[in-house]
Formats: sequence, structure tokens, C-alpha cells
Amino acid sequence: MRGRRHIETEDWPMGVADTLSDLLRKVRAEPSVLGVLLTGSQARDGMATAHSDVDVLVVTEDPGRVSLLRTGGVDIGVYTKEQVAAPALPWTDFESWYNRYAFAHAQILFDRSQGELEEWVHGQATLSPDEAIRVAEDQLDGYLNLAVRAAKSDRDRRPWAALMDASESLAFGLTAAFALEARIRPFNKCLAWELERFPLIAGTSEYPLNLFEAVARGDLSASAELGRRLVGHARSRGHDHVVSSWGEDLRILVPSTRG
Repeated sequence: MRGRRHIETEDWPMGVADTLSDLLRKVRAEPSVLGVLLTGSQARDGMATAHSDVDVLVVTEDPGRVSLLRTGGVDIGVYTKEQVAAPALPWTDFESWYNRYAFAHAQILFDRSQGELEEWVHGQATLSPDEAIRVAEDQLDGYLNLAVRAAKSDRDRRPWAALMDASESLAFGLTAAFALEARIRPFNKCLAWELERFPLIAGTSEYPLNLFEAVARGDLSASAELGRRLVGHARSRGHDHVVSSWGEDLRILVPSTRG
């Protein structure tokens, strides 16, 4: 995601230039601010609608002074240097983990960090090799747990339980699929945009949006197909031990899969 962080005034989305100019005038007069990022739909080409807010993240050494930056039409999120420089994981701080996607495709509007801001943003927007392994394995295991339960409930003629488990497995499956590529799972409203512009596996359509949609509806055949693709993907990235730990149970989800 590097190489497209900084955004010039003339590149600001139509209708928000004056709003952002007003904010940045205040920022330049406030020395505690280390950086400002344009995020949300306005930072993602083709996502903004007439109803989209102008979302910014402010990195500051003094959160108590951010109230001085309040500007009509701007939704401000606040991070300290320590928070933005130390990305969270799902089991350490779920809210901060969830918000990491806000940094993906973010545009730097202002930087007083002597260049550190771009590194912090990159660290939030992508998974390090160690993070990718830990998140992929944790979420893959969670996905297989629910997907196998769905298949067993279907076998045992418990359609409601099967539907619920299949649909609930999707959050784990999505997070695992993105983590296998060292990427942060997008916000749900950004998923179609992300997959269209940045396929999960470059140059392929291995994870089409309609497959995820079908799993969300509790379609068990789609759940089995997603399981097949995730199992192959995980094995190709060196996570065979997670898949194999499910042994014979995995066969009920993907009958042709070896344990």
C-alpha cells in the first residue's frame, strides 16, 4: 500500500477541499499534532457517495487539545503516537484491531513526524509476517470450527443451527483469507470495493464476492466451497498443521479433503 500515501490539495475529493483546508489551518497552528490522515470513503477512489462523511485520523501528543481542531463536516478520530505505532491484534484489543482497516488506503494530509507517520500507517494497514501467521491460524481454526458444526447440523437435520453456524463462520473465514495474504480484513461496506480493485490473490478470482454473500445467507454448499478454497490457500501458505488438526471432522465439510 506504499507509494500513494500523500495527497495534494488539487487531488482532494470534490466538495471537501474547503472543509479540509479549514482543518489543516488549525492543525498547522497546533504543535501537538504529529499528523493527519484522510480515511474512510473519501480516501478510497469510487467509494464516496453524497452521504459520505469526511473522516480523518489525527495523531497527536496531546489528545486533550484535539477539541481545538473541531471543524464542521469532519469526523475526527484521535490516536496518540504510542497507539498508532503499536498495532493491536484481535485478542489484545478488538476495537483497535477492527479499526486497523481505517489506515488501509489512508492518505497523509499533514506530517510533522519527520517521516515516521508513513511507517506507522503501513504497520497498521498491513500484517507483519508474525502477525499474519498468528491471525491466519487463529481465524482459520475459528472458521473451521463453525463451518464443521454447520455441516454436522445439516447432516443431523438441524437446519436452523446449520444456517446460523454457516453464516457466523464468515467473519472468521474472511479475516483468515485476508491474513493469509498479510492483509487486514476490510470493513464490510468496503469488501466489494476492495475485492474489485485488489483481489485477495493477485491475478485470480479465487474469492469472488458472491461466494461470501452465499455463505452469509447460510448456503451450505457455498460454505463447503469456501472451506475447500481456504484449506487449499492455508496449505499453500504453510498452515497444513492447522488444517490437519481437524482430522476426520474436516471430511464432513469438504469430503474430498485429506485430514
